[in-house]
Amino acid sequence: MAEEQAVTPRWSARRLATHGTRVVAAVGARVDGQPAAIAASVDGRVHCWSVTDGTSLFELTVLGPRALAVAGDRLLVAQDDGEVTGYSLQAWPAPVTFLAPARGAAVTALATFAPAPGDDRLVAAAADGSVTLWQDMGTPAKPQVLRPPGGEAGSLAVARDDSRHIVHVVVDDGRIERWAVTADGQVDPLPPLQRPSSVESGTVRLAVGRDERGRPSLLVTSRRTVFGESAAGWIPLAPPRTEHLATLHATADGSVAAVGGPGGSLTLLGAPHVDDDRPERVALGDRRITAIGSVGDAFVVGDEGGGVWVVEPTDRE
Repeated sequence: MAEEQAVTPRWSARRLATHGTRVVAAVGARVDGQPAAIAASVDGRVHCWSVTDGTSLFELTVLGPRALAVAGDRLLVAQDDGEVTGYSLQAWPAPVTFLAPARGAAVTALATFAPAPGDDRLVAAAADGSVTLWQDMGTPAKPQVLRPPGGEAGSLAVARDDSRHIVHVVVDDGRIERWAVTADGQVDPLPPLQRPSSVESGTVRLAVGRDERGRPSLLVTSRRTVFGESAAGWIPLAPPRTEHLATLHATADGSVAAVGGPGGSLTLLGAPHVDDDRPERVALGDRRITAIGSVGDAFVVGDEGGGVWVVEPTDRE
């Protein structure tokens, strides 16, 4: 019988820090020119560490953090009461650079139009079903309502499509509603997408990857499988699994997606037909993964025990 050839792992994981309580959101950023990991926990702390050596860079305390996002040198924090606050990442104590007042409904997701150079747009989904767009974070008092309250709005993703951006949001019946936003601020509703038939309502998570042509495409999780949008329709990107896939995130260029589930298992997926698309599973302790972000080609991962991890390629020089 021929001996099986060992497969060299392409990803490695290291525990960066312990946050103390369950991580509810995680993002990556650049602070003082170095890659940084930022995590928010249920106790209200938002902490930032250097990805390089784990040095603590800063900590904020807010009321009920629900979601994080980064736009340029600004960290955006959404709270249980619907308030969204922007903090400078280039100064400490961090001055407030953006403030959208509380609206009474918890923000369930944030997404920016970055990494488009100089783009200062932000979109937020809320538990009351509303979706709000700020065309210019310099004028937080003048948001644009893409979707009025009704039902519930969950996961968000923004994809660049030629000269416009497409905002995607999952609503309570599992439909994916969409809007096209042009560079000059025009907003046009698009026909909603139907989720893959095997994806259950209420379990849908979104991210933006790359399709077989290398163009931005939507990624969707179900309880057991990750699907990618392609010219041929929805295609499965990973073998079915028995456990619940709870979180999904892709690098800024869409070339790699990470999906997390219970038991500390993180699966890395390359874009279909682009680079190397073999799924690879990495073990991060034994606690359920609750949040994923990225900085460059590395992922920032948080778990329900407060662990914060960095998962990065093994071929770095």
